[in-house]
Amino acid sequence: MMNIVQLLASTEPAESQGIAALGLSPLAILAQGITFLMFFLLVKKFALGKIVDTIETRRKTIEESLNKAEELNKQNEEAEKRVNALLGEARKESEEIIKRAVKKLV
Repeated sequence: MMNIVQLLASTEPAESQGIAALGLSPLAILAQGITFLMFFLLVKKFALGKIVDTIETRRKTIEESLNKAEELNKQNEEAEKRVNALLGEARKESEEIIKRAVKKLV
């Protein structure tokens, strides 16, 4: 009985053993694990489905936008080719008109 009283009355801390020597409490780790598991299950049940749906919708929107951009680029290239062809024809016509005008003057 005297040893217990002396042990309790002593100001020197007892040496920790095992995981407590690292400053970790097994009970605290278990409580944090259970809290994390509960949080994860709540997020999974209420938010994860909505988050995945939102991400999937955004992915589809981005994919559609990229496809439209690619199509518009192709249309732009085709229009540019047509414009260049029309400009070439207009140049030829203008050169012919100038040649005829020069022949009439000479």
